[in-house]
Amino acid sequence: MYLSPQKRGNNLKRDAAQLLAQLNKIGAKVDPAQLGDALMLEPAYAALPLGEVAKLFGAPFAARLPELALKQWQGPVESGYGVHLVYVSARTEGRLPALAEVRDGRAARVGQCPPVGSEREVLPGAAQALHGDR
Repeated sequence: MYLSPQKRGNNLKRDAAQLLAQLNKIGAKVDPAQLGDALMLEPAYAALPLGEVAKLFGAPFAARLPELALKQWQGPVESGYGVHLVYVSARTEGRLPALAEVRDGRAARVGQCPPVGSEREVLPGAAQALHGDR
């Protein structure tokens, strides 16, 4: 749930503390869009890898998420936009795939690639257009 520093000004910390107390009484069944401030991002995300979180909210915000307890509202957590009250419903640890999974995935992708030289058939004259008459 996003809280705008521009909208809340000097009341930002006070508003965040009051809202956090209210949210923890209500629990998870809250629509963040109803209580928080408007932001041009989704009000909630599910199963988003930390790398994607960092792209959206910044690395410091993403770094805080693993520290947060599950199934309770916490914060404020700062991002480049302002502050957020965060509810982490589940966490999935990353893992390295087994070698067989990597091989199977690579073989499937190789089968989807066009044959070498097919770009000449798809784009006839492209090389000539790029390089001129030689």
